[in-house]
Amino acid sequence: RYQINHMGFALGIAQTAYLSNFRGYMGQAQRNLIEKYLDKRVWDYWVLESCWGHLNFTNWDPAAKDNIMLTGWFGAHVGLYMIATGDRRYLEPGSLTFRLNDTTAWRHDYTTLVKSVVDNYAGAEFGHYACEPNWIYPICNHYGMLSLVTHDRLLGTGHVDRYLGRWFEKLDTEFTDAAGSIIGLRSQHTGMPVPFPVPEAGYAFFENCFAPARARKLWAVGRRDVEPLIEDSPNGARLRFPGEGLDAGNYRTGHVGSYATHLVSAREFGDARLAEAAFNGMEADGMPSREGGVLRYLKASNIANATAILGQLMDTGDFRRAFTEGPSPQTLAGPMIETMDYPAVLVARAYSGDGLSLEAVFYP
Repeated sequence: RYQINHMGFALGIAQTAYLSNFRGYMGQAQRNLIEKYLDKRVWDYWVLESCWGHLNFTNWDPAAKDNIMLTGWFGAHVGLYMIATGDRRYLEPGSLTFRLNDTTAWRHDYTTLVKSVVDNYAGAEFGHYACEPNWIYPICNHYGMLSLVTHDRLLGTGHVDRYLGRWFEKLDTEFTDAAGSIIGLRSQHTGMPVPFPVPEAGYAFFENCFAPARARKLWAVGRRDVEPLIEDSPNGARLRFPGEGLDAGNYRTGHVGSYATHLVSAREFGDARLAEAAFNGMEADGMPSREGGVLRYLKASNIANATAILGQLMDTGDFRRAFTEGPSPQTLAGPMIETMDYPAVLVARAYSGDGLSLEAVFYP
């Protein structure tokens, strides 16, 4: 499920930055990912989680209690698609239905996903709420707040203002250690902290969407932490992480996910030196393969690849702009490229600044 969301983020941000006036396969690819998420093989983990975690043996609605790893992540994903494209189909009741079998299904849409986030935040003792029962991850709650950002942008609600103050208060008092680092995981029932490796750079670009000044401070901390790992050479700066690393997308060794996370944050905050260093480290350690105009990193999971490509597409502030602004109404009212054969033709640019003309770039 995480790789589906991050591929959707990469496509939505690419569409916002370069292809706001191209529907075609860009829109279809994003809808395919959203529809794939509704396959029960993606989300039926929640049946067992509800049974053992909530002692709930009857109602396994995946967008009810807890489960921010679904509602927060998927809500932000669907919201970004609608902001980037102007397509509002996922506001329709039942447009995101989770069907377990022929007799059991839970009818949802984008608004009910975000309502679940809001309802859980309203009753959250720690200001943040759980992924699986008992276990609260601040990183997942950053996705949850991001879903509220998209809802406010699309529907004019004030969810972020309503919940962000307490959200940060609890982040600072319950999920921050004495050294000032975010505690990656805590037990809701016992309060016990558990090590969970998410660097400050992994939180910073999310916070740039709802607390930019604080996000810059978080990025400064994250950048300082990796500065000693940057090496200079005649070929440019290179970030070098020690050991074999861990790819959270497939639980194998590898550093591509770490390089990619730092690349995205560096690009978001305009740090050209660290972006270069992270990219060069990823190229050196990730086994890049370029065939037929397609780039992938062989020593990386799908989610790490999606993040790596996103980092290479982004410019300063693109993550924030995609989730908080998107294309202007004037742009979306302009001429649209409705269809194109992929991979025969690559649409690299499609943009209308005045709502009348169209700038377009194609590659064979």
